[in-house]
Amino acid sequence: MKLFRLHLTFLFVLVTYSVLISLLSFITVLNAQTTVSELWHTYHVGDLNEKDIARSLITDVDGNIYVTGNSAHTTDKGQFTTIMYDSTGSEVWKEFYTGENENKANRGNKIIIDNEENIYAVGLISDKGGDVGIIKYNQDGMVWAESFTSSWFGDYPDEGLDIAADAEGNVYAIGVVTSTSGNLDDPYTIKVDADGYLVWEQQYSESSATDYPRAIDVTANGDVFSLTSTYNFWGTATFDITTIYYNTDGVQQWISRYNGEGDSDDEPTDVIVKDDKMHYVCGIALNESGNNDFVAMMQNEYGTRLWTVIYDGSANEGDTAYEIKYLQDSSAIITGTSWELIDGIGMQAATTVRVKADGTVAWTNTYTGIDSLGAAATTLAVDTLNGVYVAGYETTSDADKNGLLIKYNKEGEQEWIMTFDSEENLADEFRDVVLDNNLNIIATGNSFSGDETSRFLTVKYGQVFPADSVEDTTGTGGIDTTINTSLNEIEYNTLIIYPNPAGHYIHMNLPEANSSINEIIVTDATGRIVFSSIKPTSILNDRMTLNVTGLVAGVYLIKVLSDDKTYSGRFYKTE
Repeated sequence: MKLFRLHLTFLFVLVTYSVLISLLSFITVLNAQTTVSELWHTYHVGDLNEKDIARSLITDVDGNIYVTGNSAHTTDKGQFTTIMYDSTGSEVWKEFYTGENENKANRGNKIIIDNEENIYAVGLISDKGGDVGIIKYNQDGMVWAESFTSSWFGDYPDEGLDIAADAEGNVYAIGVVTSTSGNLDDPYTIKVDADGYLVWEQQYSESSATDYPRAIDVTANGDVFSLTSTYNFWGTATFDITTIYYNTDGVQQWISRYNGEGDSDDEPTDVIVKDDKMHYVCGIALNESGNNDFVAMMQNEYGTRLWTVIYDGSANEGDTAYEIKYLQDSSAIITGTSWELIDGIGMQAATTVRVKADGTVAWTNTYTGIDSLGAAATTLAVDTLNGVYVAGYETTSDADKNGLLIKYNKEGEQEWIMTFDSEENLADEFRDVVLDNNLNIIATGNSFSGDETSRFLTVKYGQVFPADSVEDTTGTGGIDTTINTSLNEIEYNTLIIYPNPAGHYIHMNLPEANSSINEIIVTDATGRIVFSSIKPTSILNDRMTLNVTGLVAGVYLIKVLSDDKTYSGRFYKTE
């Protein structure tokens, strides 16, 4: 685990003098083995009891959870629905949004949080024929809702599909819009400021054919990478996986296309970009047999492919890579669904592949369910310890589908499997998974309560990390530590932190003097650990000082672990 080096100073104030002790430590957790248990689960059902589907979720630094999707609250067409839960699963608020046309659908497709803890969801708002909709929320509920379209005078169906944020408070969305001819689809990329005003828009049209947008990601500086499937009219005359790079002003810099080995139609599914503009793409590539294969690739800032990896399941049927992430060593994790031969029969499998930074496949894992009747992976998350979490569903001998969650370590070893069964003897499935700052796992999706009715499903799992051997590079020898993420041991917002916002230093006051401090952890807004120090210390006064000069601007969470409690607080680091 790579951490930033920071100087942590404990300030002891005595009656006649004070002593300042500096501590610099850099530790790496090795061979963490975890156990997991469900903490809680909750449902949401719209008042009309139709097909309600949760599609995406996110957490904030306080452990609150935001879920978005569509539910039939007052109209059977569905409403753009976002729910906030606190860390214990109690509902804080629900927001239902319907555009001006109540006879058309509304839905949330993706939700994110920015560095300032603003929450944005993108999806479909039923203005005119349907527009790209963005809704902004905070901990009190909805702040604003705006719809966007490239054709303000038309009545064509448009929809927002994915959203990302930079470090300056802007958000970027990609959606599908109908071309001016009214019969073709085009990718539509927009930049919107924190107040909901359109900064720029780009509608891309390859030729007189439909192009299918899929995903978007941006760097902290606002470099935009839009992922779409485009028809290469002047080249292969097939649909290619296409990455379009716009600078922060919306000016197109380059286009990169990938045409698979089968020289046929290929489809992208996900893109993720690092701040140095290195980016990873995954999707579907048709092979020479005419079947889908997993495909993943790493590209540099100029769109040049550095490596391409293809996975073809042993049954040589339709395989799909759905999501891609990267670990701290720049290796890629890809998950999706493949078809594998089990006793000579093709079986659907939840498949996960790790590719090293040089393009070498480190490992491939397939899981076909507890009864070997099939499983599917649709989403994944990674943690700050290089843990990999794959979510989807598995099929059981009861012809039921249960929500599925698998954890692998960096070496591909399976640490645990959890399934969720609502006991309705119907389908439960996870569509998105995230981790909070305490490495709890939260998954969301839908649970069917009837053949044509379903409800939002959100489940939270807690992990316990036993005493692990850690390597102390300061030369003081190995240290044992236990990380327990149970919620009832954490006292949120109990640290008094000042100044806040902070420039170079922050001071922290503990609520109890003379506490025995075992560990201090600082994480950024995404849950990534940027500093960790373990050294039991007796604090004679309740004040500590931390040098934060090396941190980039943004929101940070601090956790101070004592013998029996974990105190927390957050601060904003300025430039």
